Amino acid sequence: MTDIPAYVDMKRLCAELGGKSARTINRWQRDIGFPRPKRFGLYEWKEVKAFMDGRNKRGVSSPPRNQLEEIRDAHETYQARRSH
Repeated sequence: MTDIPAYVDMKRLCAELGGKSARTINRWQRDIGFPRPKRFGLYEWKEVKAFMDGRNKRGVSSPPRNQLEEIRDAHETYQARRSH
């Protein structure tokens, strides 16, 4: 699907999100703050896209990493490059 209109219904939303079900969308709304439909039951595509891209304040962020994990990963990357 190429051109996505500014507002989409649930059927189109599910198709654009890789065939997710309406039940999954409803669960996301309840559990992780997925955007709710606007007037006439239509979803604003730019809001959905921002959420999925993590740019929206309601987006799901990656789990926080502690400093020790970051240092260990950086050291392993450094050692791997050095050994070549």
